[in-house]
Amino acid sequence: MMKINSLISTFLVFIFSWGLNLKYAHASNSNSYLRVNLDSLTSNSGNLLFDLKDGETLSLLVHTEGCYGSSAKLILFTKEKNTVVSRLYFNPDLRSNPISSRGPFDAKNGNMIATISMTQSDIDYFQKFLNSLHGLKDQGCSNITRYYLSSGRFTLQKLDGSCQWNGFEQLQKRLFNQ
Repeated sequence: MMKINSLISTFLVFIFSWGLNLKYAHASNSNSYLRVNLDSLTSNSGNLLFDLKDGETLSLLVHTEGCYGSSAKLILFTKEKNTVVSRLYFNPDLRSNPISSRGPFDAKNGNMIATISMTQSDIDYFQKFLNSLHGLKDQGCSNITRYYLSSGRFTLQKLDGSCQWNGFEQLQKRLFNQ
């Protein structure tokens, strides 16, 4: 039974990651851990918010580091009674290695700024954000922004070193008017 669960987890991570075309994907349960480099895969299918079960959370942690300091923001997407509720936090407590975490991030010591119930239009915009995130490259800018998507079933990471993309700021403005 454990081997079947491990195979299912691996398959789901591959499918989700393929749809998002993010750089790394992890699947984990108590007995297995998978890391896949996904740079060469392409597709626009799948939206992680549709796959949340009631009570499950998907986190999007954005951590920016540069010459003059660092900052972090966190959005928690939680399915509550067939509605996706998103919460925006500034300055959440960062883990030492976010990519190896097993589950969504929490907002420990973060300041909650806003909460919304997402509409279908918001969910579609989130998918556009993920598709845009796919094309980011590390182009040598002195500021580096790391994006971590994490749930109880997988963790995905993407790096932006372009100093030109402002997709998260647009997402934040669209969802929270911030």
